[in-house]
Amino acid sequence: MSFFDPTQALGLPKGSVRAVLALIVVVPFLIIALTSGLSITGDQFIGVLSLVLTAYFVQRAAPNGQGEG
Repeated sequence: MSFFDPTQALGLPKGSVRAVLALIVVVPFLIIALTSGLSITGDQFIGVLSLVLTAYFVQRAAPNGQGEG
């Protein structure tokens, strides 16, 4: 079985594109929070992560692909 699936978005396995998009949002925010002089509170950080993770899992849990698109 090949890793690339021509029937899926970007040829990646189902759910991979959504996971990559979630990481694209979380990782830069984490880097900025840890390395910059900006004052980011724990509540703000948890809020952003909760928003991204909630959106990820709500889309993933939608029955019969109703959350897709």
